[in-house]
Amino acid sequence: SRNYGCSSRNIKYLRVAPKHPRQSMTIADLHLADSTDELYSKATNVVIEDRTPIEKLLRFVRSTEQVLNKAELCYKNGDQESAYIYFLKFYHVNMQLRATRAYHNKDKKFLDELNKKLPGSQCKHALEMAEKLKKKL
Repeated sequence: SRNYGCSSRNIKYLRVAPKHPRQSMTIADLHLADSTDELYSKATNVVIEDRTPIEKLLRFVRSTEQVLNKAELCYKNGDQESAYIYFLKFYHVNMQLRATRAYHNKDKKFLDELNKKLPGSQCKHALEMAEKLKKKL
């Protein structure tokens, strides 16, 4: 199994500064997957059923908040590949939570927790970061 954390031992050089100004910079070598398509499939492997009970949905909300924190940490530490996966996973799960019956039926407990922990601005930020990182990978 692969290590999806962002510790220093699994970070490869993501961009190499040119030794001479005329040399071009290299694009990142992937270490968690062979392509960005494979990274995308790793990030979107979570499926939330439409009729999932509220308590389980609330656990997803709390877990998703932690995924965003992990994405920010990986990005800050220079592990662009892991950050890309975590930002995409955050966005994907957030969108699935907003497609559930509890969201559309406006369940007060669920909506309060969702809007408090995962505001729409975070979702937009995660998608923007994932797009930015994809260009570098």
